[in-house]
Amino acid sequence: MHLPLPVTLQNMKAWIPSHNSVQTVHSLVRAFLSLWLYNWPFALPGGVVLGNYNPMNLGLITRICSGFGHTRDCTHGTGYTRYRSATQEEEEEYWKASKRLGQAFQSWDGCEAAKNIPVVRYFTPKLLPIYREKEEDDPEATEVYLHPKAYCKWHRMVFPGPMHPTIREAPEQIKYYSSRDRREIHRISRLLPDSRAFRRESRNMAYAKMWKNWLDTKCPDVAVVFE
Repeated sequence: MHLPLPVTLQNMKAWIPSHNSVQTVHSLVRAFLSLWLYNWPFALPGGVVLGNYNPMNLGLITRICSGFGHTRDCTHGTGYTRYRSATQEEEEEYWKASKRLGQAFQSWDGCEAAKNIPVVRYFTPKLLPIYREKEEDDPEATEVYLHPKAYCKWHRMVFPGPMHPTIREAPEQIKYYSSRDRREIHRISRLLPDSRAFRRESRNMAYAKMWKNWLDTKCPDVAVVFE
């Protein structure tokens, strides 16, 4: 007489593998191990190129050694690939070139800024030469000579009437005018020919207004008095 098993024992019986399933797993493990043992060189770094191994091919040997070196660096926990060079000069040149390339890449990135930023990064035009700078001279620094005849001509153009100084009296009156006034008197006297200026009947008030505007707009003269 067979007694029914408890529910817990029935569930455990369902999880117990059968004989056929154990044989299947064993066969898969053996097949995987056989495949790995047959192709073990290809499972290691640089093992893919072992099939084409040639003792005279130095490049192939170098690639294989570099693959094993990379594996050794990873196992030692280094976070970078070290540069292997025959001489120290080549290694220094390599790091200088890497630094220049890194600075060039940083200038392309808007989020990164180079360490050595120039003061002005925009175009600066060339300054004008010194000779183009105009120096302002004092108009009263130099004495302006005015010919007596030019003064008499100007007097006839500006002041209407019969009373005008002569050539002998003109030098005495010229002393009371500043250098700026003498320069303006000479300019006005050149606006009209002598033949028209010394006529008695020719009178034009435009020159009188011109002289009055000059007196109103010019700066006050500096008087130096010696006691």
